[in-house]
Amino acid sequence: MSNIQLGILKDDYFNIDFVGKLDPTDIYRFNYPAASSLKVSTEGFRGGVKMELLDSQGQSIETISTSNNKPGTLSNDSLIAGDYTLQVSPLSPDTNYEISLDVNDKVDPLTGLKVDSGYFTPDRTGEVGFDFLYDGGGYKGQLAIFSLQGMDKFTPGSEEFIKEAARRALTNSVLGHVVISDITEGTDPQFRGTLGKVNLNAGTYKGVKKFEMNPGEAFAVMFVPDSTIKQVFDNPDISGKNRPLFSLSSSDEDDAWLLGQVADITGDGKAFAIEDQPINPKSDHDYNDVIFRLTGATGKAVSVEEVITSSVDWTKSESGKKLIDYVTSKVPDERKPPADDAEPPTEPKPPEPAPTPAPAPTPAPAPLPVPAPLAAGASRLRAAGPVRPARSGAHRSLGARQQER
Repeated sequence: MSNIQLGILKDDYFNIDFVGKLDPTDIYRFNYPAASSLKVSTEGFRGGVKMELLDSQGQSIETISTSNNKPGTLSNDSLIAGDYTLQVSPLSPDTNYEISLDVNDKVDPLTGLKVDSGYFTPDRTGEVGFDFLYDGGGYKGQLAIFSLQGMDKFTPGSEEFIKEAARRALTNSVLGHVVISDITEGTDPQFRGTLGKVNLNAGTYKGVKKFEMNPGEAFAVMFVPDSTIKQVFDNPDISGKNRPLFSLSSSDEDDAWLLGQVADITGDGKAFAIEDQPINPKSDHDYNDVIFRLTGATGKAVSVEEVITSSVDWTKSESGKKLIDYVTSKVPDERKPPADDAEPPTEPKPPEPAPTPAPAPTPAPAPLPVPAPLAAGASRLRAAGPVRPARSGAHRSLGARQQER
């Protein structure tokens, strides 16, 4: 029996070992330092093996068995921090086996899901806008958004997940909205019939449509290529071209989410293209089926340059450059902080009263001129009040007139 001490499990671990009659059980002990998810895979080379995960009290958390040289996977999406034991034993005579522990730290803290991208975050206003720019697909479907709060309770891609996403979109509330209905709505007329596709779009262009979501609470896009969100809610196991496609994306091939279902066309998180077929080797990867511009939120998605097929890369065409220039010209306005981010306006203060100037010192009166001595025989006039300034020009003083008399 092997007793392997892994210590604190921070990185992925891989080992090839042996179990059989002389070595009936291998034990792996490790400490999980933080709440996260763990995936353990094992495969017996010449026979099946049993693998069991135990907690620190020796209680079984999960058990799997393999057979016929097929690998088995033990996966726990909500493993709490603590000490754990993993036991491997044979189901048949002696066999070598391999085991790998994947420290799955890809659980996104914002969404609570194992995704790399494909989600969107409203700004502090919570007002999210969708601008339907281009429709190059022949389907007539609907695009919806739904809050990811609490969606980690549902198995990704399951009927329960699909039904809950559709339910939220139909509430027309902060839980979700139907944001584009290709059945009745038109795209921006300046881009119709470009990007290498014949114009199949009809309807009235409605500009930027605004929807309320909870500020800072991540949401995802659900696209129903050729049906309605209501039909998906009523029949969550709907298939074919009516089955919903999700923006959520993961680079792990074993996950439910497809890498590149939605792509960022500018790298600014403000404009996106979504494929109307599931992403797989048979997809055309042209990313011109539905293109929309986003306001009041920022998205995270794989760059269109990484996933578009080079032979149909419309981003290099003149029409494509026109669309991208249009989108990027709008981005600076979107990057301005909302009113809530700005400093709150302050009440204008009344103007300070001007200080009363100190009174100017009263100038001392000029000394009165000393009258010249009167000539002999002249009479002296009695002063009748204050001395008045002499008048200029043709006006003569009273004293002068009296002297003339």
